[in-house]
Amino acid sequence: GTGLFYHHTFARYTLTDHLPLIFFLALLIGRTFTTQGTHKTIVAILLVTALASWGRTSWQIATDPAGAGVPLKDVDEYFSGAWSGRGLTGVKQYLTAYADTHQVSCLVLTHQFLRPGCYGLMLAELGDARIGVVPLTVYEAAELEAARPILRRTAAGQPVAFFILYEGSLYPRHPWLDSPSGLARRVHEVPRGPGESFTLYQFEP
Repeated sequence: GTGLFYHHTFARYTLTDHLPLIFFLALLIGRTFTTQGTHKTIVAILLVTALASWGRTSWQIATDPAGAGVPLKDVDEYFSGAWSGRGLTGVKQYLTAYADTHQVSCLVLTHQFLRPGCYGLMLAELGDARIGVVPLTVYEAAELEAARPILRRTAAGQPVAFFILYEGSLYPRHPWLDSPSGLARRVHEVPRGPGESFTLYQFEP
């Protein structure tokens, strides 16, 4: 049911939800070919209908944004706004260059729910031992302190550099990060639109 009206109700989340949506459809396809009779036909119809609706609206957004039936502000979010994931290439380039230069693996803490930085880096790390992603939300300094023992055990004496990725308005950094406390230091920032940027902070566990 959601597939039929997905873009109209949740347009701004479309890109960040592509991965779980694809996983769900893959499971549905697998189930389709292992079932029989009426149930198999119903599942196939639902799958084709959802994909057709998703594809049609996506095509409209790409070719005629004003006539796509999606709010224009959501169309902007779809392509280049906070939800688009734009700027992740720059983040990955920094991390891989750092890993190569210092001969370490880079472990990145990201917001754990519905954020393009988390999803995007999880995809980027596939097959690349230089980057690891830990979906662990850090808003306050105390949360970072509480995570340090776990992260030390995770490193287990291996050469690892630790980072936190903040995502602009989606996952804003907090004043304590730029204080002289020494808990973390800002090392890289990738602008990605008005008032939006990916920001990497490095810290020692």
